[in-house]
Amino acid sequence: MVAVAMRKRHEVAAFGFDDFAQLSGRPPLAMGLRVPALAQPEGATVNLTYRFLLAAAMLGPRDAIVGIRQYLEIASLIGPPTDDVPAPTPLYPEVHRVTTPGWHFPDGAVTWTLTAQPLAARNARGRTGPYDMDSFIFEDCDTAALVYQDAAFASPPPSPGYLGLSDYTAPALCGSTLLTLRDLRYPWSESEFFAVRYEASSPLRVRLYADVQQTNPDSRTVPTLDFSSAQQAPFVPAGIAHEEAFLQLFADSAQYFRVGGALIVEEA
Repeated sequence: MVAVAMRKRHEVAAFGFDDFAQLSGRPPLAMGLRVPALAQPEGATVNLTYRFLLAAAMLGPRDAIVGIRQYLEIASLIGPPTDDVPAPTPLYPEVHRVTTPGWHFPDGAVTWTLTAQPLAARNARGRTGPYDMDSFIFEDCDTAALVYQDAAFASPPPSPGYLGLSDYTAPALCGSTLLTLRDLRYPWSESEFFAVRYEASSPLRVRLYADVQQTNPDSRTVPTLDFSSAQQAPFVPAGIAHEEAFLQLFADSAQYFRVGGALIVEEA
């Protein structure tokens, strides 16, 4: 009889602060991380890119990353029809999950990056920043968060938590890059994942990042699509991505809303 060593697998996934849950009285936690609206400091001419640390795992020798999941949502925050009508609390998000590989806003995109760093070289986590809070951490962290180098907030902030940013600078990636995904190579599924294999030969810390270039609804160009009378929304004409149909419905307000990811870890 030959003895076979069984390998255990576990998953490290992004969960974080959700302002809509907080405002409705529910525990402020949801899958993925909320993406702030575009922070537009005075004089800015380009869209800012937010850097999210979605998952981090420590690998010992012969431990391996064997899979990745990606998750992305867009949404329109439904508010009052005019500025004269008070906004409801909370605003209602019309949320749509992105599943079409390669789709992105005309002026914004998302990049997922897998990095590895020797444990001995890891940044000292004892450092804290002036704005640290749930899901918003200075430079590096052990749990999922929007990481920052510098930040500023409007006074008073328009959104709860870290979502009222008026300026933001991303920190550098920690570690060396192993893999870069510029689209939804493998959208989130409970039963499947994007199979990779990276086996550690020495103790490492592996991180999955997402860089989200938030769209600007006030300046982007959205082409008008021809929906025939027989194919009015919510029906989508053949060949048109359903995300593009959503953008047609909410051209003035659609934005990136939530980003997520997970690492599948196999222990030696």
